[in-house]
Amino acid sequence: MIRRGHPARWRAAAITALAGLAVAAAIAGAAADPRDAARAADPRDAARAADPRDAARAADPRDAARAADPRDATRGGVNGPASPGQPPADGKLRPLSIDPLPRTAYVARALAAVRSLGPAGCAELDRALYDAARARCRADAGTPAARCLVDAARAACTGAADRARCEAAADVIATNLRGQTALVDDATRFRLVRGSADYRTALAAELHRRYAVLAAELVLTGATGSAAATGSAAATSDDARAIDELCAHRDRALHACQAQDAACVPSLPWSRCVAALVWFVGGGP
Repeated sequence: MIRRGHPARWRAAAITALAGLAVAAAIAGAAADPRDAARAADPRDAARAADPRDAARAADPRDAARAADPRDATRGGVNGPASPGQPPADGKLRPLSIDPLPRTAYVARALAAVRSLGPAGCAELDRALYDAARARCRADAGTPAARCLVDAARAACTGAADRARCEAAADVIATNLRGQTALVDDATRFRLVRGSADYRTALAAELHRRYAVLAAELVLTGATGSAAATGSAAATSDDARAIDELCAHRDRALHACQAQDAACVPSLPWSRCVAALVWFVGGGP
């Protein structure tokens, strides 16, 4: 198993995971029903594709206004300020802070917090928030409420040696908890429920694969920190800058995924994209 967190290792883990998904997709394609090819060649599809009304819809000027809606950046995250324009102050769970850090500084602090906890510390904090989400935030009934997760995170970090770093890492975990349904579609989650003895472990593995695909996109930008600068502040800053840039600009093009496509990461708000990458790059379980 490749350990992440080290700059070279998380890159290798991301590319290895992406290659594995590509092989699995190729095998699935080879075993596919040959009638699918006939369906794909249906000449009626070309006529549908050429529908002139589609061009009119694509040119609808209202779409540009929707794309520029500043509220979109904050939908779905735990902290309202965790948007391209206003991330949470100093990585702590303070949604109403009036002194926000610049985006890259926020990402760097969150990344450093996850790395400082190490795999064991991240796993312990992740488990504590998962249990709290189920027991206190009714996560079994739907997406846990942001306020409830904020309170649970603060409680989990009360006795931490470095509370600020614990809360920064907890913010990442809480955002990922709220983003699970965006990354893993209903069909996949139903399959995991039916076919897994331990749903939480199966879901964590599925999320890990999605995070790895997103991290592979990050690797392909070529903008991450130097592998030689292991654990250095410069490497963390470079990785944070690259994560911020990818998440801020990734959804200029729509990312739509078919059900149960583990090699596809859908369009995500900035906060959820950042949390997924920080967790994977930082070495979370």
